[in-house]
Amino acid sequence: MTSSTRRTTAEVRELVLGAAQQLFREQGYAATTTKQIANTAGVAETVVFDRFGTKPELFEVATIEPFRAFIGDYIASWRSIPRGGDIEKLIKTFIDGFIRLLSQNRRMLQDCTAASMSGDNSAMARLSRLVQQDFARALTQMSEVLEGEDAALHFGGLDPPLSVAAGLGMAMSLVLLDDWLIDPDHRRPGRERILRELTAMILHGLTHRPSS
Repeated sequence: MTSSTRRTTAEVRELVLGAAQQLFREQGYAATTTKQIANTAGVAETVVFDRFGTKPELFEVATIEPFRAFIGDYIASWRSIPRGGDIEKLIKTFIDGFIRLLSQNRRMLQDCTAASMSGDNSAMARLSRLVQQDFARALTQMSEVLEGEDAALHFGGLDPPLSVAAGLGMAMSLVLLDDWLIDPDHRRPGRERILRELTAMILHGLTHRPSS
């Protein structure tokens, strides 16, 4: 390879990151090896270690960091929507984005969930705690938004933290635990079907409740 066609450090880094993201997404953390990542990127395995250190460190840069940045940006943009308007549209917009976020990161979130349940102090368990912290912050911010909607629209007897947790919990279960919840002999529901049902359940759960 001549100097005119030699890849730059930045290009090699992007190749490795792209290969890692693809394989982690398709195979999961445990089933993916640094050798596979190197082969897919078209580099030597030593290059992977030189650029990113260990496999957990590569997983963090390739998968965890983009997810954390995305969820932070998503929550910030959602909070900027004017309050006290069309509550159905507000719920649908949020749930739609949340389902997309979960679906695009399904394998990573399953890996993190498994690591958090293991109870050990592995690198994956540490990364899982970072994701858990992001979800905790997101739940807190969503609770604050829902409290604002309650003040504007006067829901009856609302418990914002539990309402948010219940709504997001349903979405997470349908995306991450669909193998358990959906009869394998039946066609799995698509995103639009899930979105329609969750929006209806959350909307009526908020607006059709007795006053406290």
